[in-house]
Amino acid sequence: MIRQEVLDLVRFGSLPSEDSSDKQIGEAETLLSRLPKLLSDEEANALVAVFGPDDCHGLAWTLLHLIETAPSAQSASYHGDDDDPWIRLLNDRVASIKSDDENRGRPSYP
Repeated sequence: MIRQEVLDLVRFGSLPSEDSSDKQIGEAETLLSRLPKLLSDEEANALVAVFGPDDCHGLAWTLLHLIETAPSAQSASYHGDDDDPWIRLLNDRVASIKSDDENRGRPSYP
């Protein structure tokens, strides 16, 4: 189940660019600040679609870190626009964790 706060941000659409109006950026910031501090896997996957064209004055980093609060974040495979640098970064971070675990001889996260 996806909570209303997450749905509100998904319906808002992509984070605006840094060149957007203060009003647009403020709306995105407000919606982002209302998100739960720990997300479900389903919520994290839904929020991947919210990344915009740049870091939106740091809001994209906040979103990335929230997505990484999901229970399966360390083993997830994030899907969306293959050219999106934020999705690539999330997947690269998962791959790095898996590689570190394999190199230490520990099993990767389920």
